[in-house]
Amino acid sequence: MMNEPTTTENNNPTVVEETAPETPTKTKNSSLSMWVGVGVAIAALVLGYIFLFTDIQLSTIVPFGKDTVALVNGVPIKQTEFQNSVKNVTDAYIQQGVDVTDPATQEVINSEAVKRLINTELLLQAANKAGYTADDARVDEQVNALTTQFGGEEALQTRVDELNITKEMLRNDVREQIIVGDYLEKETAVGSITVSEEEVAAFYENLKTQYGDQLPPMEDIKAQMEADIKVQKQQGVLSEILADLRADAEVEVKI
Repeated sequence: MMNEPTTTENNNPTVVEETAPETPTKTKNSSLSMWVGVGVAIAALVLGYIFLFTDIQLSTIVPFGKDTVALVNGVPIKQTEFQNSVKNVTDAYIQQGVDVTDPATQEVINSEAVKRLINTELLLQAANKAGYTADDARVDEQVNALTTQFGGEEALQTRVDELNITKEMLRNDVREQIIVGDYLEKETAVGSITVSEEEVAAFYENLKTQYGDQLPPMEDIKAQMEADIKVQKQQGVLSEILADLRADAEVEVKI
């Protein structure tokens, strides 16, 4: 169970005060491959299937349950959404070599899972308020991309059936992702972030102190490093955006 959020006592919007959790300890078998390529994958999410660290992905598109775990400006986040977000965070930590059986790590996972859902809802509400929409043609394009990613219509349908959802629910989630992606790209600095050669060189030198001779030549992993640096910068910008959104929002966590 998470700690109870701190709320204001006056009529101002309620702001959830969160303490940054400690980073879970990775297992001794963590390798260089743990970070190589991760930047590319996350960067693709930011302005495509967006939601960098906000975690609305295919595996979280599930029917609402009866229990509400949080309210964001009156909009409920349901227990089923939270459970699937927990699974996503857990899977990501496992891929990074984190021991997810540790009770302290499970507490971190629960905290991160609900935070991601709240962040997503805040961004979606901001995008809707700004008037962003997505037409059917763009939704079709992204759904077709998902179909290809899953290996065809039958494979995607199997995944949809496993989640007990409808194709219309899938399309609605894709539409929301496009809307928030447009909002971030056009209304914030997320889409205009650049990475300098000096930043890449400094990043490489830092990795070299950690991995020594195990580290590939800089040119071999330059694109991956650039993507990783860009993700870090995007995370910083998104953190500022979300802090501003939370300052004006009424957020109530019920778990």
